[in-house]
Amino acid sequence: MEEEEEEKNKIKKEEEEEEEEGEEEEEEEEEEEEEEEEEEEEEEVESKEQSEKDWEFPGQSPGRRQPECGIDRARDVWV
Repeated sequence: MEEEEEEKNKIKKEEEEEEEEGEEEEEEEEEEEEEEEEEEEEEEVESKEQSEKDWEFPGQSPGRRQPECGIDRARDVWV
């Protein structure tokens, strides 16, 4: 009788440990997904900001470096 109870307790403990491990893995996966989502959002914001910077001067296409000094030909004014 005692052996059967010990076996049941052993099985119960193992099941609880497996359940806890499963929960920990789920939590880790959720955290990783949240981090990935945050990184994607940051990249989108950075991309949008860069896109806005690229279009600061009318008449210039995205990706073209803006003049830091001199005459801005698109506006025909001193920068």
